[in-house]
Amino acid sequence: MCSCKSIYLSIFILLFITYNGYSQNIRNTIIKDLTTNNRDGVLHDFIDFNGKTYLLIGDLVQEVPGKFDYKSKYQFAVIDTLTRQWSIIKEDTTRFSLFSAKGKFYPSESNYFYFTEQIHNITHVWLSSGTSAGTRKLLSTDYGFMGFAGETFYFYKKVQDNSDDFNIYKLTKDSNGLVLVATIPILQVQTFYAGKEKIYFFSWAYLNGNYGPAIGYFHSIDANGTLVTFHSSPWSGNFGFIGEVNNKLVFHADSTFSTNGTAGSSTLIAPRRLIDCCMQEGYKVKDKLYFIGDARLWKTDGTSANTAIVDNNYGAQLLRLNMGDEYFYTGGIYSGNIQLWKTNGGVNTKIRDSLAVKSFAVSPDSSFAYFGDDKGQLWKYQKGTTTSNRINTDFLKITKLKFIGKDLLILGELKNSTIGAQLYFYKNNLLTLYRTINPNTKASGISNLKLVDKHLFCVVNGDLIVTQGEAENTISIPDIKYINSSSDYMRKNDSVFTVFNAQEIGEINLRSRTYTTKAPYLTNSYYDKIFRVNQHVLLMYDKDIVEYNQNTNTSSVIKNFDNGIYYPDKSILFNNELYFFRNSADNLELWKTDGTSNGTILLKDFGNSLSQETKNLGSYIVNNTLIMYLIIAGESYLWKTNGTPAGTESVVKIPDAYKRAITMVSDGKNLYFTLIDIIDRFGYLSLYRTNNSLTGIELLQTVRELDQAEAFCSCANAIYFFTTYPNLFWKYDIASNTLTTLETFANINFFKNPICLNNTLWIPMAEWDEAQRDFIYVSDLNTGQSKRIKHALLRIGSDFERADMFVLNNSIIYKSTDPKYGGELFWAGLCESNNQRNSVSVTGSYYHTGAVSSTEKINQPTAVNLFSPKNIILQPGFEAKNGANFYAAIKQCE
Repeated sequence: MCSCKSIYLSIFILLFITYNGYSQNIRNTIIKDLTTNNRDGVLHDFIDFNGKTYLLIGDLVQEVPGKFDYKSKYQFAVIDTLTRQWSIIKEDTTRFSLFSAKGKFYPSESNYFYFTEQIHNITHVWLSSGTSAGTRKLLSTDYGFMGFAGETFYFYKKVQDNSDDFNIYKLTKDSNGLVLVATIPILQVQTFYAGKEKIYFFSWAYLNGNYGPAIGYFHSIDANGTLVTFHSSPWSGNFGFIGEVNNKLVFHADSTFSTNGTAGSSTLIAPRRLIDCCMQEGYKVKDKLYFIGDARLWKTDGTSANTAIVDNNYGAQLLRLNMGDEYFYTGGIYSGNIQLWKTNGGVNTKIRDSLAVKSFAVSPDSSFAYFGDDKGQLWKYQKGTTTSNRINTDFLKITKLKFIGKDLLILGELKNSTIGAQLYFYKNNLLTLYRTINPNTKASGISNLKLVDKHLFCVVNGDLIVTQGEAENTISIPDIKYINSSSDYMRKNDSVFTVFNAQEIGEINLRSRTYTTKAPYLTNSYYDKIFRVNQHVLLMYDKDIVEYNQNTNTSSVIKNFDNGIYYPDKSILFNNELYFFRNSADNLELWKTDGTSNGTILLKDFGNSLSQETKNLGSYIVNNTLIMYLIIAGESYLWKTNGTPAGTESVVKIPDAYKRAITMVSDGKNLYFTLIDIIDRFGYLSLYRTNNSLTGIELLQTVRELDQAEAFCSCANAIYFFTTYPNLFWKYDIASNTLTTLETFANINFFKNPICLNNTLWIPMAEWDEAQRDFIYVSDLNTGQSKRIKHALLRIGSDFERADMFVLNNSIIYKSTDPKYGGELFWAGLCESNNQRNSVSVTGSYYHTGAVSSTEKINQPTAVNLFSPKNIILQPGFEAKNGANFYAAIKQCE
């Protein structure tokens, strides 16, 4: 029998189809499922309404089965205060996004309330009476969100893209969309304060046209569209709003003021700016506004006479919490000894040392409060005392606390838990799991992928993963120290060396699957690269080149450069020597080293050039010669070297300012690149290469009115590249000297450099649509046919410098971060030719060339997608255990 949490299958699926597409069958098989923990639950906000507690939960992942597509889902839920019953009122599905989401409730004085969802730059506004039928969406917009005041939402947007003026709009429950209420000059975005009835904001303008001193203007606007400018002052860049108290707004510019919001009503309450910059919202308690100024706790009633310091100890932090006459704050946040304090506005009392409060909640009768600290500990405080006791719970972290009736609801993650942050109830000294609000696995970060001597290295949650391309050749080295995201690995025999914490050398032994910390660093500069030069292990820091001796476990500086090594990541190994650039005063210099002090020599001093734009844009090996593309004092050059000072010389100067290459590629014989030629006032994209003698460049082909070219690749005696606006994929045939367009990608948002494998090109891409689906585009160069390997998230838009794809053992290795099932490491090759499945399966998608017969075991929390072009037969013995996901479909190889 097959018992699955979610099964999408039919027994004896018999569907025969023909397929005239791609000539090679391609599979993508998981090497290792790198998921270890569940995703954190994201509970954005609470609100109490008519005896019930409502919640906004975000970042839930909804899968589209079999399509490698995912959506982000919001839940609007309610907990009955008396019965603890949980109900989902509404769900809202939006496009999956890399950007953090947030949600917030807004109370009303009527029989309804509002809430917003914000994902990236989209704001969704909802109105609710607390029921499903009484909950409706008022608006979805990409306009900037200013805030909510007087039961009105306010938004802003530029009048035109080329304008500095902004329109301000309002939205009420009765309005049909956004209503224009005002137009203002330059708006200082993110400087808004939502008062009780008005939105306050800041704009500025130059006094003398488009230059010179500027003046800042403080404004308010209400639901009627009444715009008031109540204060102006020279703009220093430091301004903001603190809060409302006694019908006055407290704000700061060059000094600290209060105002009733009418023109010219500003009153000085402190002769200096108490807050260093920007927004520092206070907390109103009765008739006083408490806030942090000069890292001290202040209070004000909006007048100069009653603006004073509450606590003069440096390093205070306001808690938005009170229990009647007791108000709370923390002190000593800069001293290393954080304490919890309470005050009545005059007398300050310390409750406990070493208590950094991260969350809190007050009981309904205000007799006691609970605090969650930065160590995940839960504390109980009795009102009117200085007593606080730790509750015997074992949390890793506590995110939110909230009373539901007389019970304490905790959003937190227990230590040694595998289910992440969930909802717990604490009552009568008993902690119980209330609800798993997010059952999805955590998208564990896969970082620092590097290919070293037919071994692929990556770091996942403190473990080092080393693979040669298949699951049986993949090892995990647990609990490894922190490895810099930019760190390299260098292999020597069975040892792999890298640098931990940018400070000390570590050795990874591939046989014993262990690592050992070796010699500490010898310099105060920071590590950048590690190389094997001849038999020397060299570490390149920003000012030093250090050799590590494996036999003696010692390090020594072989060369120091006081002014620093120029872009160590541009260093390159050539003929068993390391070539790099360094700064010398204002000069740029080319150096090389053979791994010894005496063998570290200067090849070329480019003169006094750093006063203008000077940099190395790339180094390439062409015909046993090192070619460098340099900008020297603002001019473009190709230089070459054979490793001697005399053999370091200019190949060509590119004289025209428009002739600047974006990327280059070497086929081993020549260097290919594009320049923009200006001909008859039009821009022409021209393809160039170095000549065979490496003494100049020659024009190959020219195409009119195209934008820059990028993502070059040399494969099968041809050069491939992209041009943008529009996105065109090009092929230059070297033998025939012809340039042709292979394909137009109208909806492509991102693409990276193609990878050549035999006679196929593999290109990471992302579509420019609502889902922004990521995929690998695979093109057969023999037939011209293509297909896509789809994934929920390849993260190709996050790093334009390097694609996380590698050629290893005649296969493509890549990572995919699945938002539901976590991080996974894949290799892609031919489809499965063995159509008998009888082992324990790991998470992944499996494609077969023919009919599939399966007696496999699918264990929790494995997620298997199984595809066949003919039929899938689940034989006796097949089992998908509770908590697993299995999906089967008639589908050709992806």
